[in-house]
Amino acid sequence: MTQTDDRVRSILYVQYAAPGVYPPIERSARIFKQHGWKVRFLGVRALGQSAKLISSLHSEDDIEYHVHTPGGLRALRSYLRFWWRAWQRVRREKPDVVYLSDALSYPAGWLISLTCRAITVQHEHDTPLVLSGLHRLIAPFRKRFIRRADLRINPQADRLRLVQETTGCGEIRLVYNCPSVTELPPDRPFADKTDGLVLWHHGSLGAGRLPLTIIDALADTPNDVRLEFAGYETVNTKGFVDSVLTRARELGIEHRVTFHGAMRRDALYAAASRAHVGLSVFVRKFAEPMVGATNKPFDFLGCTMALLVNDTAEWSDFFGAHGVAATCNPEDSANIAAVIRGLYEDRARLADMATEGRRLIETDWNYEAQFAPVLAELTALVDKRAR
Repeated sequence: MTQTDDRVRSILYVQYAAPGVYPPIERSARIFKQHGWKVRFLGVRALGQSAKLISSLHSEDDIEYHVHTPGGLRALRSYLRFWWRAWQRVRREKPDVVYLSDALSYPAGWLISLTCRAITVQHEHDTPLVLSGLHRLIAPFRKRFIRRADLRINPQADRLRLVQETTGCGEIRLVYNCPSVTELPPDRPFADKTDGLVLWHHGSLGAGRLPLTIIDALADTPNDVRLEFAGYETVNTKGFVDSVLTRARELGIEHRVTFHGAMRRDALYAAASRAHVGLSVFVRKFAEPMVGATNKPFDFLGCTMALLVNDTAEWSDFFGAHGVAATCNPEDSANIAAVIRGLYEDRARLADMATEGRRLIETDWNYEAQFAPVLAELTALVDKRAR
């Protein structure tokens, strides 16, 4: 799918966040560039630990960073300037497509959809929580923009249906948050991995995503079973890493738990590729359904790992049914330990799960395959309007 004439298709990503913090944004932008589109960004510079995660997929010349000013009325004025700047850029540059993917950008998207000719895309990575202050103020714009957007995308089937039911919108594209084929580390034969059994977890960190029952279970497994994890704490999970390391120390297994900190994606995948089992274990009462939306299990499979996931239908019907995951009760450390010991003792099963998982990533669960229908639809819409 390439340009059919001398005119270059163009897209402007608008989000009140750093573009590089969201892997799906980087991946879709790369796909557009590969197909000859001109890609630009308007975002907010990342702060804290998450700033370390921004990749170098895009040159600084592609990105305009808005300066966020925290604190009450100053934050509101800063936000309104961003809204105005987004509208100005669309009016001046006339991009074919404006791509908005966080709740704080939706009011700007709604205004752009009303007053500009650009095609608008609404891509919701996470369902926004209605909080106090600014979030409560802009919440009504979410429904309005979803209903007006030319194309809507959601990474999770249950969330997608809920959006349709609550907004009365039309079709929503389902696009899983998978790695790009260009990001995958070399396929490492499972037999060449390190000795023992390495459990791995990465991404945003918190007790909901890596329950402390995992540490309790680790103490009840062979001495050469280890846990390695990487990533960053969020505003709401400060102190989580210390709680993990403290629990390991209390159990006398601190030498079997390693925290790598926040890492760039290439280094992250290289480290993950040495592990055997990726932990995608969420607490029972997590905020919302996660299968398809969370990058973690797809990342782990791309690094030739087997998965350990929840024993609920949401997880077992998806990953378990494909033969790439073992399941456990995330609130029962004894059950988790028993499942890990079973994987430790059955290397052939582990290898089969890891190999099949890597195959699925290469063929179906990669962002190029997932995003292909969106690319085709947007290309057709742009070309139709240009005629």
